Amino acid sequence: MDLELGGKSVIVTGGASNIGRAITLGFAREGANITVA
Repeated sequence: MDLELGGKSVIVTGGASNIGRAITLGFAREGANITVA
């Protein structure tokens, strides 16, 4: 899936477990800069 997130910043709350972790990994694959809170 191409979300065109390369170079964009994303904040994911609850990104350490369950669905938040899956979303974080997906954003990482798309090239986003991620902050996990």
